[in-house]
Amino acid sequence: MSSIVLIPAYKPDLRLVSLVQNLSNVNQLKILVVNNGNIKDFDPYFKKILKFKNVSVMKIKNNFGKGYGLKKGLYYIINNFENIDNIIFADADGQHIEKDIISIRQRIETEKHDNIFLIGNRLHNNLTPYKNLFANKFFNYFFKKKLNLNIQDSLCGLRAIKFNYAKYIAELKYNDFRFEVEMIIYLKKNHYKLIEENISSIYFQGNKSTLSILDSLKLLNILFFFKK
Repeated sequence: MSSIVLIPAYKPDLRLVSLVQNLSNVNQLKILVVNNGNIKDFDPYFKKILKFKNVSVMKIKNNFGKGYGLKKGLYYIINNFENIDNIIFADADGQHIEKDIISIRQRIETEKHDNIFLIGNRLHNNLTPYKNLFANKFFNYFFKKKLNLNIQDSLCGLRAIKFNYAKYIAELKYNDFRFEVEMIIYLKKNHYKLIEENISSIYFQGNKSTLSILDSLKLLNILFFFKK
């Protein structure tokens, strides 16, 4: 089976280069990095990763959010790659490491049914920013109750779907961070089998939370429109 890793990158650093270099050495794995509206100052990172095998880069002129980058990446895969069976979503900031991405890849490739959605469950540690951890738990509490879905980490960006359903995901509404939650809601409504896979929780000294309580409230607003 053939899989591709889709990585949207906004303001990347050498962590992206290191991740892509490691993944480029994995057999039968393609990598698509989305230059998600970066200014020219970040071009050297994308030039570096293009030197690795099995790596493609597509550029979006303006940044409209992570969801927009992912959706454009999905359309690019649909239109430019052949014989892809699985699409793995990963982040560019170093939170998702090669070992966990490969674990997700192996799991999705062993699933024979198409209507499978795989999502990482981060095993948090003392390096996880407190505000980030609290906002995640705050949102996930209401998320599980509303959807009657026992997913522990619905905001995890490391996830995978079968290629056949990429076009439906690419047509979803939101362009920002809400896209990833909207994806789960769509898959739930359409009776996908949702599976969690434990992964590492990677944060670095000095990491600041990127998810606020206000962001969590924006995410909760999506749930009010969900009908079982």
